[in-house]
Amino acid sequence: MHDRAFPDLIRSRREALHLTQAELAELARCSTRFVHMAETGKATLRLDKLLAVLAVLGLGLQVTRTPQLSVAPELQRDA
Repeated sequence: MHDRAFPDLIRSRREALHLTQAELAELARCSTRFVHMAETGKATLRLDKLLAVLAVLGLGLQVTRTPQLSVAPELQRDA
């Protein structure tokens, strides 16, 4: 992740709830290292663990269609 908004949101929400990284990790049933990686913007994270962390923080993800993106030609199926 190159954008700091998402990792910063995770950290600020955790701090607003007065949780340490270790406490959040315990509640989300993941490692403290994972929480640290989420807060520092690691580009690859396990989605199931990320969703668990967000749930503890009262946050969620929303998937929306992005019209400006298209499927790479090699991934397209023949009609």
